[in-house]
Amino acid sequence: MAEARSSWGGLMNMRLGTMAILFAVGGLAAGCSNRDDEAKAPVVATAQPQSKDRLATSATPRPALEAKSDPVLTADGVTGARIGTSWRTVSKSFETQGAYGDDASGCETYLHRDGKFGAMVIEDKIVRVEVYEPGIRTADGVGIGSTLAELKKAYGNRLIAEKNIYDGEDIQFVWTSKDRGLVFYTDKGKVRFMAGGGPAIRYVEGCL
Repeated sequence: MAEARSSWGGLMNMRLGTMAILFAVGGLAAGCSNRDDEAKAPVVATAQPQSKDRLATSATPRPALEAKSDPVLTADGVTGARIGTSWRTVSKSFETQGAYGDDASGCETYLHRDGKFGAMVIEDKIVRVEVYEPGIRTADGVGIGSTLAELKKAYGNRLIAEKNIYDGEDIQFVWTSKDRGLVFYTDKGKVRFMAGGGPAIRYVEGCL
């Protein structure tokens, strides 16, 4: 009876040992299988939110806009308002109401929409361009606010002074041809008004 029990116990021990080995091998295989699955699993990249700084630096840079320069006043007027130009072709760039009304068929002066210059129009033609505000200058660098000394230095003996009929400072003319030139009105030694054009630059009272 004792021998039978001993044999049974040995058999059970052998079975338990065999099961332990099988479990160990199974676990190893499962581990290898998991590693293989992990190796085969596709790598998914997760998007990272970009900061404002990164967005700013990664954005395609835009070219800087060039600053728009003021036109140059000559005896022929300025760009967009040349002496002799038909009023109908440029009128949209000017205010619709003139200084004296709105009739360009007689004599009228219209302010440009930028407020820096105006155009005298006679019989639907631009006859002189007037400058009232700083910014626009002549090719020789004279503009509103320039001193009389700077005016004389710029034009030298080309500058012709004529008596102002209203007892103000002399009116300064620069003639580039027989019927084209520039005129400068000064007050307290500084340029306050200037114009370019034909014989109309002599009109002290404008269209009056």
